[in-house]
Amino acid sequence: MRTFIIPLYLFIHSCIPLLAQEPPWNTRIEIPHSTIKDQGRSASCWAYAAVSFLESEQLRISGTYTPLSPMFFVYNVYKDKAQTYLFRQGKSAFEGGGMAHDVFRSLEKNGAIPAEI
Repeated sequence: MRTFIIPLYLFIHSCIPLLAQEPPWNTRIEIPHSTIKDQGRSASCWAYAAVSFLESEQLRISGTYTPLSPMFFVYNVYKDKAQTYLFRQGKSAFEGGGMAHDVFRSLEKNGAIPAEI
């Protein structure tokens, strides 16, 4: 076992200076994109990902950028899930989480609001 650990340690120790160097590439073209948002500990990564896509597409197509509120979509999707759960008398899934298409469906039904609101 010792004959395996010592060479592994030496290999990893010798790679650290290589990883600390500057990258060998230069940025030639930077594509406009939306800002990075922190979702914290919420289980709404699906909303953040879809909203980021919508913001980036808005920036690409129109050249303007308006940060959108992911929680507005989460609220509307969960409200619809709760309504469906009640109408089907508990025979549908009502749990946390969602998918990107839920955001697009909510956008079509309820619109969107800026993040500052």
